[in-house]
Parts: sequence; structure tokens; C-alpha cells
Amino acid sequence: MKMEFPSRLIGLVMAGVLIYVGGITSGCRTEADAPAEKAVPAEKITSAEKAVSVEKVVPAEKVVPAEKAVPVEKVAPAPVAVLPEVMPSPAVAVATTNTPATVLVQVNDKTITQGDVDTEIGEISKMMQSRGRSGEQFAMMLPTIKPQVIDSLVVRALLADEFAKKNITVSDAEINKEIEKIKTTLPEGKNLEELLKNNGVSDKSFREDIMEQVKLSKLLGIGEPTDKELKEFYEKNKSRLYEIPETVRARHILIAVNATDDAAKKAVKKEKAEALRKQLIDSKGANFEKLAQDNSDCPSKAMGGDLGEFRKGQMVPAFEVVAFSLKTNEISAVVETDFGYHVIQMTEHNSPRTVALDEVKPQIAAQYKGRQLQEKAGPFIQELRDKAKITYQNGAEPVKPMMMPTMGGAPDEEAGATAKPADKEDTLTPPAEKASDKAPATEEPKKQ
Repeated sequence: MKMEFPSRLIGLVMAGVLIYVGGITSGCRTEADAPAEKAVPAEKITSAEKAVSVEKVVPAEKVVPAEKAVPVEKVAPAPVAVLPEVMPSPAVAVATTNTPATVLVQVNDKTITQGDVDTEIGEISKMMQSRGRSGEQFAMMLPTIKPQVIDSLVVRALLADEFAKKNITVSDAEINKEIEKIKTTLPEGKNLEELLKNNGVSDKSFREDIMEQVKLSKLLGIGEPTDKELKEFYEKNKSRLYEIPETVRARHILIAVNATDDAAKKAVKKEKAEALRKQLIDSKGANFEKLAQDNSDCPSKAMGGDLGEFRKGQMVPAFEVVAFSLKTNEISAVVETDFGYHVIQMTEHNSPRTVALDEVKPQIAAQYKGRQLQEKAGPFIQELRDKAKITYQNGAEPVKPMMMPTMGGAPDEEAGATAKPADKEDTLTPPAEKASDKAPATEEPKKQ
């Protein structure tokens, strides 16, 4: 399926980008079942799943002169289920021969400069490091990320013009109201400030994202779903989304083993895991969070080792068998997997159950609005592109459309795709050919 709107990564569709709050990618999830933050299909976001859907949009409009580039939202690609580097490298610098003042794109009467792009890429790098990515890993992804950032700056500029023309504004009270709605979807024991910090998102950026979401909803005429619409969605998707199998919630400490480690190095690492387990046993698990933060080689250490809630089939077999066999709050023996040595504590066991409508109304409402935004924003943005004059220069090029792989099975017409979302790093366009010496590429307005 050809995707004409390539920046699912940076927020081009403004909605449906999920911030999962149950935990960060673990080094023990199976590759097939481990999307970035939580191994749950996008629509399967319920309180029972310990996750929340946040409609991510391009960031808030800034009041700037016409020649000033308009910033883009700060969004990082979600990490895949791979073992992180033990010691992340510093934020990667953006290599370029351009100066910060170099104009890369002219969007009608607005400009996007190299400095604007570098600033956004720097923020993305920080966010990715907060999720366990090293500077080297980010540098490898940079050629695919940069065109997406530039394209989002273009979209941001187009929308800023439209908001100004329609005199669309958002009050602090409206922003606060949306934030309170989000808080009602958070898992028990989690707070928004902690989650934003752990994901490298500032409060200012988050509020700007919410403001832009509300602006876009106003622009596209999207309101709150009615109780009837919520109930219809729930009934249509009850068996698929809200009948939950047996799950557990667990946390762990991972002492990573590298492929090059010999028997002696492995023995030292296993001994370290055994020593940490002894400390946990002696303290009855009281210091688990601190020990995980200080010692674990899994990105989940930012959450004190918490992996969130998961069902069978989402973790590698050796890990899963132990996690599901533990009693609540019991500390496991050291478990060996291909990732290394784990010490696991199961903190919550949930029998199969059906989640009631009242439990998931906030999530359904967010999903409902997110889908409407996704359906309406794409065509609307394309219309803005068609009417605009967009000129690329000094090495910048229009982002290439992505070719999305076909998911197995027939598409779900009632509740969106049910298959696991493809990892975003795998669906980006390949790096664009260098165009520093080419004439500026111009998107002329289409004739009406």
C-alpha cells in the first residue's frame, strides 16, 4: 500500500501516534511481538493493558516573522526490541556543510533553515537516548530521520498559516482540560510528569502538542464522541479488544551478555546477577527499583525495571515461563536468555477478564478522535500542499513516499489495523541521494 503521507514518525497525520506508559522496550520481548514501547496492538489500549493513547500532533504555533522558520514537533522514532548499549554515547551532532542560517525550504513566505532542522534533530537524539538508544545507533538512522523532520517543518508551516487565516486559538483552560483527560487514562501508580521525563519530553513541548491537537480538531470540525458512539465502538470490538487473556506485570534487572563474551566474561556477569538477586532477597524486593536503575542493561531501567503488563507469547520463552510461574512479588532465580542474565519479580497477576465499558471510555474516546484526525488530516494537508509553493534547496529534497508492507489478513474495517504496527525504523524511506549541487526542487501549486 502506497503511503502518500510519509511522516507517521514525525506526526504528519497528527494522531494515532501512541505514547505507551506501561514500560520501555525490554531486552527480553520476542522480536515479533515487541513494538517500541509496549507489545500491544495500537487499538488495544485499555486500563487493563496498563497503557495510554495520546494523540500526538505537530507542536504549537509560534508567532514569528515571515522569514523565520517555523519549528516542528519534537518526536523520536520508537526503539525496536534490541539490546541497548550499556553506556549510551553523547547526543550525536548533525553533520552538514550548511551554516545554521542556510535556507533549506521556502514554504510560501516562510523559510526553514538548517539551524531549525539541527535543533529538532538534537531534541530527537536526546529523546532517543532517554529510551536507551546510543549515539551511534541514532547516527545510523539520521539519513532517514532528517527528511522526515524537514517534511514535518513544511507541514507545520502550512498548518500555521491555516490556523492564522481561520483565527483558530486555544486557551490554557482548553489545554488543561485535555491534559486532565489524559491523566485519567494513566495506569495506577503512574503520573504524567514522571512519564514525560522518562520519555525525554518537556512539559512545554507536551503542552504545545496538546494545543496543536485542539487547534487541528477545531480546524477539521472534530468534536467529542457521544455515549452512543462510544458504546457502538465497544460492542463491535469487545471480543477482539476487551476480552483480555491471562497477563502478568513484572520488572527485571538485566545483566547483558554480548556475542563476543567468552565463558569467563559470562561467568563474571552471572555472578553479578546472583549478587544483585541476593540483595533483593535480603531486602524482600524493597530496593528493586534503585538496583534496576543503577545496574540493568535494559531500557526499562528508566522505569525501575518495570516491563508493564504482558501476555503469553510476548516475551522470549525462558523469561515468560519464569514470569508466569512466580507468585506475586516473588523474586526469581537468575534466568539466562540470549540477552543475558535476568532477575525477575512478578508484581501483578491478572486472570482472563472482560474489561467493562466504563473502564475504557477515556481510551475509546481518544482512539475515536484520533481516527477521525487521521482520516481527515491526510487529505486536508495534501490540499494545502497542492495550493502552496514549496521550494527545496541546499541539499534538501521532498520526502519520498513510503511503500508500506501489506499486513497479514484482511484489513479491519471497524477498528483500524489489528496487526502489530510495523516498526517505524523499518518503514522509513531510504536515505535520499545527496543533492547539494542540484538546482532547487520546487513543488508548484497545482492548477485548480
